[in-house]
Amino acid sequence: MDETKQVILFAINQEDSIFQKRIWQDVRNVISQKDTLIRWGNNRLFWMHTFHQSKQIKPDFLKAIQHNCESNFFIELHIGIGDIAASHELYRSYEQALTALHYSTNSRISYHTDLQLELCLYDISDETKKEFITRTIGDLMDHKQLFETLKAFLENESSLQKTADTLFIHINTLHYRLSRIHQMTGLDPKRFKDLVNLYLANMFLEEHTMFP
Repeated sequence: MDETKQVILFAINQEDSIFQKRIWQDVRNVISQKDTLIRWGNNRLFWMHTFHQSKQIKPDFLKAIQHNCESNFFIELHIGIGDIAASHELYRSYEQALTALHYSTNSRISYHTDLQLELCLYDISDETKKEFITRTIGDLMDHKQLFETLKAFLENESSLQKTADTLFIHINTLHYRLSRIHQMTGLDPKRFKDLVNLYLANMFLEEHTMFP
């Protein structure tokens, strides 16, 4: 009977073979000895989990690995999880884990099964994404205060009050900053269509920052 497997990819936010080796050892100590764990480049790990006798990996277990590594080594650890696949289709789980890893920006743990909009955006070329960033928020990136305001507005799901509270500013100050963002970009954060463009530009920028 064909065993089922699952690929999990780890990415450290800095290329350091020493950190990578120590993290490899920490992860190797807590996963099944029947699983495969390989160092990949200077900042990644490839984990192939086999379901022949092992149980499914629980989200809390991955969170614990992430927390321990980040606490012990003062790094950020991003994790992408592919779907379960038969051995002869392992490449699918790998490609899915790679896609998930690409979008592991917020919690830094991303499951391919949870991706929605990201699946449509993944095949867009880096050149097109960079051009989109330039056309939308390019002028804004040199204005740290306004750029951070936009990020907070997006992270708080365009709630004016929550954004103002997050930034510790008066709501009138927030209105002024959003107006300035509109003037500089030509995109009004209070209009849905324009907000979508700003959201996509910020997503592409985060991808480029995490995986230059």
